[in-house]
Amino acid sequence: MAAVSQPKASTPDRHTINVTDLRTETREILENAHFRGWHYVVLRAGQPMIAILDHAEYERILVLAADGEGKVVAKERAGGRPG
Repeated sequence: MAAVSQPKASTPDRHTINVTDLRTETREILENAHFRGWHYVVLRAGQPMIAILDHAEYERILVLAADGEGKVVAKERAGGRPG
């Protein structure tokens, strides 16, 4: 996967990839995000467009954001993957 940037020392699992390469390497990127915990920032014309990360990590971020805003944290959905 030559188009993916190497992670920086301070962020060992963060990568960038352009949207064109995402189209051709979707499965590998999704598997790396899910199984290895890698985070991807997808670039379009060199600008960040979207982030890809594991669903459990996404849920964790939502909980942190809700806690930070003083909101009641929603319970895990039935059938969801344990985080």
